[in-house]
Amino acid sequence: MSRIVRALALCLALLPLSAGAQQFNTIPSGTVIGRTAIGTGPAQPIPISQLFNSLLTGPLSVPSVNTNSVIYKGSSSGQATLGAQAIAGTPAILLPNTSGTLADNATAPIVLNATTGNISCPSCLTVANATPVLSSRAFALTQNLSTLAAVRTLGYAAGGDGGGATFKNVGTAPFIDSYITGFSITPGSGYTNGTYYGVIFQTGSKPFSVGVVVISSGAVASVDISYTPGNQCSTTDVLTIVGNAPPGGSNASITVTSCSTPLASFTDSVGTHFQFVPDGFPNVLQFSAKGDWNGTDGSATDNFSAFQAASWFAGFKSSTSFDSGGYWGGRVIVPSGSFMLCGTGLKSFIVQQGVSFEGPNPAGAATIRMCDAFNSTVHFSELCDPNWHFACMGSAFRNIDLYASRNVTAGLSIAMVHSNATQDTGGLYGVYIYSGGRSCTFFEKGYGGAANVTFENVHCHPSGGVSQPAMKFGNSVASGLNYGTTMIKLNTVDVNGASSAPYHQGPGIVLNGGFYSIENMHCEETANCLYVQIPSSTGNGDIVRVHNINGGSSGGAPACTGVIVLDGTNNAGNLIVGQVPAGSCAHVVQNGQSLGTSRDTAITTDVTFNP
Repeated sequence: MSRIVRALALCLALLPLSAGAQQFNTIPSGTVIGRTAIGTGPAQPIPISQLFNSLLTGPLSVPSVNTNSVIYKGSSSGQATLGAQAIAGTPAILLPNTSGTLADNATAPIVLNATTGNISCPSCLTVANATPVLSSRAFALTQNLSTLAAVRTLGYAAGGDGGGATFKNVGTAPFIDSYITGFSITPGSGYTNGTYYGVIFQTGSKPFSVGVVVISSGAVASVDISYTPGNQCSTTDVLTIVGNAPPGGSNASITVTSCSTPLASFTDSVGTHFQFVPDGFPNVLQFSAKGDWNGTDGSATDNFSAFQAASWFAGFKSSTSFDSGGYWGGRVIVPSGSFMLCGTGLKSFIVQQGVSFEGPNPAGAATIRMCDAFNSTVHFSELCDPNWHFACMGSAFRNIDLYASRNVTAGLSIAMVHSNATQDTGGLYGVYIYSGGRSCTFFEKGYGGAANVTFENVHCHPSGGVSQPAMKFGNSVASGLNYGTTMIKLNTVDVNGASSAPYHQGPGIVLNGGFYSIENMHCEETANCLYVQIPSSTGNGDIVRVHNINGGSSGGAPACTGVIVLDGTNNAGNLIVGQVPAGSCAHVVQNGQSLGTSRDTAITTDVTFNP
């Protein structure tokens, strides 16, 4: 009821009804007849303005009519009631200065008290300068977070899924984990025709990209930087050649036309860039990976892109070389689970310079599984970009399993782990490899000069019925360059072929070049344990020292001809052997050299084998 209507109602209630009441012949405009005081007495003319002022000086109510509430009725339907406060107090209602309504409900985590009208957020952060915590990266994508310096999430797709992370507001700066996916070529001129590896492209102080460049008719015809696409991608970038340039020419460059969407970092709902910042070491769950393989490839997540993005992110480098005091590389954590990698095309999974992928335990807690459809003509993984053709430091697998189905075959010299350049703490540590029809490892070339590679507590389990080596170091003699002067340490290495068909048909470890220190080696179900084929043509005087080795075969596996086999072309005097028991193979050392003599009795002290 409006104030005017209530005022008129009050006036009518005060009008005298008796026949003897005072009469007025004329009433001035804007005047009513009644009394403003309580009690008896004659009626009198009262100006309406005086009456309203009297009414508005007290509570907006009519005694004995609406003492507990004021009711507003809608013009067509419905009504709103303002009731008496449930508890003591003198609240004030401030109506909005723009169109709107009073709140009558709230959405979590905001709470609206229906009794008191208080609004609160019990689950919200109230500590000054604290970093807000959101349920997940997926939720953060939908929010306007532009006013925040940093945020934390409790998961990747959902809270508690293991992919929680910290993110820093970097405005519109390019993401560290965004990589070049497309570019145009400015071909330059005057170059010498040919294919050139390890060509370095860079802009400003950003990490460089490395690629293969094909020169035709004196100009750049193609560029492939897909294995090292660089960090902090921006479509405004023009990258010029800054290292290992093809000879004779000038002015070639690439202009970025597209960048990958980061899998760890994210852009909020209004375009603010939030850069992923690891709390210690990044883990693959923070890049969308799921360890959900459980018996079939069809229902499992393909984690190839997630693992590759994590590797490129961890391989981020400062603008200054680490040889000059800068930094390069890091560790990627693979938690418990079986993570399938499939990918597409002719690409291997690349473990970048200075990056190691590490699981919680070397006995099956974390598995990287090659899908059955993985391309059979390419290596499953590469320690270092194979297109660099220069030294690469520290790329490794640690405390992890690499698995391929035992019936899936591949071409000769195709391995689960390949490298042509890793050195200086690079290699395998606490790694189980179930290689199927592939070699477990193939380490060759040794680009970058003399260095060292380590295999420690490595277990190789080949099958697939093929005759390629379980593990191979250096190229075959016919291919020319081999592992050269690289120092290779193998400590506690097992090579165990399958105990049922399809059996592994080839040798255990084949050495085609390098300087070796082999300690504590065991082989089962292989044609031999160690095959040495390092001819004098390598020109390096390579030496193999073996201590504590044994092997054998049984069942349907090929018979073991020798624990160690010396090829007929092997360089005289390059093998030193100690502590080898007899009886498990036809020979302890099978000497294939024309003037050599095989050894069939146990070796207890170091023996140097000559032809």
